[in-house]
Amino acid sequence: MEYEEPTPIERTEAEVELASGDSDRISVALLRLTLHDDDPKWLEATLLPYLQHEQAWVRGVAAMCLGYVARLHGTLDLDVVIPAIRELLDDETRETRGKAEDALDDIEIFMLRKA
Repeated sequence: MEYEEPTPIERTEAEVELASGDSDRISVALLRLTLHDDDPKWLEATLLPYLQHEQAWVRGVAAMCLGYVARLHGTLDLDVVIPAIRELLDDETRETRGKAEDALDDIEIFMLRKA
């Protein structure tokens, strides 16, 4: 698999990708939205449900993206986001737990230490 730089995506195109049921398409759409959409509240609302997705890969990507929102925008509803990400620390896959740990680290570094 060759790395491709995530390009911007319109929300309408993202909706199609997110509704596809394909974990790869969903994950790429979440990442593209996170890196290019300027509305952190909308991103948070969009990403949170994917922390409970049936596919572990998607759960991990959603957590990672929330960490990126903290990094890029410096704002999240921590009372909602932190407990939701912490639930993934008990996830059955190590990779998902690792992404959750990374997201919590990003939140710590880019939001909590700045406070």
